Amino acid sequence: LLASLAEHPHIVTILGRSVKSVNGFTSGRRDSVFLVLERLDCDMTVRLREWKERAAYKNNRLIHHGISGRRDNKAALLLERLTRMTELSSAMAYLHSHSIIHRDLKLSNIGIDISGSVKLLDFGLAKIIPQHTDEKETFHLTGNTGSIR
Repeated sequence: LLASLAEHPHIVTILGRSVKSVNGFTSGRRDSVFLVLERLDCDMTVRLREWKERAAYKNNRLIHHGISGRRDNKAALLLERLTRMTELSSAMAYLHSHSIIHRDLKLSNIGIDISGSVKLLDFGLAKIIPQHTDEKETFHLTGNTGSIR
């Protein structure tokens, strides 16, 4: 599914792939199929921890250095968080505009590239929703997807 998507700045890009044989893949050989994806620096779990540490450090610095500059630091941290969430929203909107649902959106499936931008990844559970002609028509997906709660 990922290979079929046109490039989007906030969805991980496939740079290369190799398929030795379909038979090797179906028999469980681990070396028969692989993808080369763009390099990511970390995932959103790590970035969230960094944001919390930066906020705590800035609050502790306030005790030693006074109030000056605190508002600017807080605003910069908030702007960075909002920018990353806007990037994620852009990726999700792109998928939905192509009738694709991700079905496993979580912090560890949101990567951060070297420049700090969000990259949505792990499309193993993603599905294409068929186009409906009748709005009363229903579509059923299994409920047993994603990570264990």
